[in-house]
Amino acid sequence: METIWLTEILIVLAILVVAILYSSVGHGGASGYLAVMAFLTVAPNVTKPTALILNVFVASIATFQFYRRGYFDWKVFAPFAVASVPMAFVGGMITLPTQIYRPLLGLVLLLAAIRLAWNFTSEKAIVKPSIWLALIIGAIIGLLSGLVGVGGGIIGSSLGSAYFQSITLRRVLAIVLLTAGVKLIFV
Repeated sequence: METIWLTEILIVLAILVVAILYSSVGHGGASGYLAVMAFLTVAPNVTKPTALILNVFVASIATFQFYRRGYFDWKVFAPFAVASVPMAFVGGMITLPTQIYRPLLGLVLLLAAIRLAWNFTSEKAIVKPSIWLALIIGAIIGLLSGLVGVGGGIIGSSLGSAYFQSITLRRVLAIVLLTAGVKLIFV
């Protein structure tokens, strides 16, 4: 019984840390929650909905913080959201067998790690995509998000919008995701 309590406390503390760190670099944290639960061998039928709910909660707070500081552009966000939300719902309705879910989640975590570690553009060189490209990318991200339980969150929190060095945190989080992704694929 003590082991169960210890595991639950560890999960809660790890998820709290993940929420703070991820939101500070502009993400809702679902991939981090999934990584924590994968490390602690939580069942996929629990990890997927838990990660999505936590992601929506953290991303909502984070969106407000970044919007408040002027870092949020509704014109860029809208086409991604219009396509991704319904596709996330579709993906969420699909239950994948464990032998497909784990490697797919591992691959998504590896891709997230690469994206976090590699600063593809400078913070000042952000280019708005065409509406069609945003819709297509949004649909793909939404479907994958629903299938594996990651949220694809775009905004961060007050720590990231005001205090933290984004690239350093992104690289640290990338290492965590890389480790969890490899574990899901190969272990």
